[in-house]
Amino acid sequence: APILLSSVRSLRAAKANRVKLLRLRPESSSSDKEVQVALLPLEQPIGALAVVDVTDPAEARLLAVRHLPLHLRDWTSTKTYCLAVNQRAEVHVFTALTSTVYVFQISLAR
Repeated sequence: APILLSSVRSLRAAKANRVKLLRLRPESSSSDKEVQVALLPLEQPIGALAVVDVTDPAEARLLAVRHLPLHLRDWTSTKTYCLAVNQRAEVHVFTALTSTVYVFQISLAR
């Protein structure tokens, strides 16, 4: 049976769907430990991307939530549908209603 190791609860990260995992290496030093993050597309009316540090499964923590820009011309929802990530840690976030792709660069800030 699955055993719960930790949890992260935040209203800012509500409505997560289609999670992707990404391993990151710090750019500043080769001696630093690799970090694993979970990338969560958030299906909120104003779509968002949440980043959760899951390097230590016993101490998962929310690192960031970044909202997508609202389309001001017609106030169309930017509700996030899904995301894809490549080897360069570029995250492509797709919206459900506006046929828009937003590209984010994920890195470890020092």
